[in-house]
Amino acid sequence: MIAPITNGIHRSSKAALEQYVQKGGGLLALAFRAKTDTTVRSGWAAYSQLFRREKITDFRVDERVKQESHPLTKGLPSFRSKAAFQLKGTEPIEVIVRSKSTPLAWVYTFGQGRVFQTVLDPETSPKELWQRAANWV
Repeated sequence: MIAPITNGIHRSSKAALEQYVQKGGGLLALAFRAKTDTTVRSGWAAYSQLFRREKITDFRVDERVKQESHPLTKGLPSFRSKAAFQLKGTEPIEVIVRSKSTPLAWVYTFGQGRVFQTVLDPETSPKELWQRAANWV
C-alpha cells in the first residue's frame, strides 16, 4: 500500500521548530503569501508568534529604503526596493528596514530565541544585512 501524500508540515516538525527557537535558537524567515499557505499554519497555535507577518498583496514600486537604528543596519549602504507589500499580522515587531510604504525587515524574540523576518530579496538587498541577520539570530 502506498501512503497518501499530505500537505503541510508534520506536527512533530512544528513542535521541534517551536521548541528550538523558544529555548534560544535563531530563525531567519522570509514572509510569504498568506493565502497560499493555510496548510502550514493549520492547527499550529504558535504559528503567528513565530512568523509574525505574512504578505497579503505585493506590487511594484521603486522606493528608497530607510534603515532604522539597529545593530543589524548600522552603517549599511543605502539601497532601493522594487517591491512593496501589504502585510498581515498583529504581534509586536521591531521594524529595522522600511520603504516609504511598508516594513521590509523586522526582528523580535520568541521565548529566549531571536527571529529575523523579511520580505527583502537576498539578491537585491545588501549581502551584509543577511550576514548580520544570520549572526544575530
